[in-house]
Amino acid sequence: MAGIAALTVAMGACTAKQESAKEETTSEPKSEVFTGVLPAADCDGIRYTLNLNYTDAEKGTYKLDETYLMSDSTSTSEQSFPSEGEFTVSSKDAKTYITLNQKAESDSVQAYTMYFLVDSDSTITMANSDMEVSSAPGLNYTLTLVK
Repeated sequence: MAGIAALTVAMGACTAKQESAKEETTSEPKSEVFTGVLPAADCDGIRYTLNLNYTDAEKGTYKLDETYLMSDSTSTSEQSFPSEGEFTVSSKDAKTYITLNQKAESDSVQAYTMYFLVDSDSTITMANSDMEVSSAPGLNYTLTLVK
């Protein structure tokens, strides 16, 4: 009888270990990369490459590369500005938003906040602090999931 009880406890422990292993593999850190060329007033556009590294479903860290695309009649040049910080995912009025927060780390790096509306599983659109997207005709502020 004691042998059956020990076997039952051992089998239960194995099942618990298997379920725990399944949970660990399904909760792997999620990573997404969005990119797109957004309009700019003083250059041909700004290529945004946004890397989101989730620590859970509602937050994580990000890296953003903003590459200013400049061309004139004699040459083509690019100038890149990387930034990084933390992001959060939140909902407002039945819409989901991603908020990027970069903290000021020195006098040369200013703090800022940037907002994106989650349009679908594969696109996000830059929004203002009131969580509104631009309605200007012909201007595209959408980034597309590439990874």
